[in-house]
Amino acid sequence: MKTIVAIVVFVVVALAVATFADTFEGEWRNGPDGSIYVYTGRLTVQVFPYSREAADTLKTMRELGIKRIVVKGRTEAWPGGQLYIKNGLENIAPAESELQKLPKPPIVTYVQILLDPERYVGRTVTMEGSFTYHNAERRSFDMKQDDNQLEVFYENLPKSEWQTILTQKNFSEAKMSVTGKLRRFTDRVNTYYL
Repeated sequence: MKTIVAIVVFVVVALAVATFADTFEGEWRNGPDGSIYVYTGRLTVQVFPYSREAADTLKTMRELGIKRIVVKGRTEAWPGGQLYIKNGLENIAPAESELQKLPKPPIVTYVQILLDPERYVGRTVTMEGSFTYHNAERRSFDMKQDDNQLEVFYENLPKSEWQTILTQKNFSEAKMSVTGKLRRFTDRVNTYYL
């Protein structure tokens, strides 16, 4: 009877662990089949960043030389016992200590962009303005800067940050600061987006 109870308890605990996301912080290296390894100091976790968002985040982190990352997701174990995150990856981001080392992008105005677009298009910039309108279909919002509007796409942000945008009231004119890569709309003249 004691053995059966122990097995039932083990199964319940194993199921409970499998449904919650774990967070790991450590240095990362490339692994096989498009995966990466995160070395936490006490264990190694293999992560499969299959989503476009995760792949783009890793590409940017490589370009910026970020060595420490934080991954969050549902872990599973290979037959040998090594942990991995495959389909349950929720978030991948630079560690806070790495973010503090990065240089701050320049704060620019829409007028500066209009006067010298080649200087800013394709580069990471910070713009300040006020919230005007949220477009759920396009996964974007408009930010007003004086008499100019800038569309900001948020679909590549972690879903945990979407709530701030989705709960903002249209035309609230809440002050905001946005950092992202500046792009030019190809079907309109002198129109840009982040």
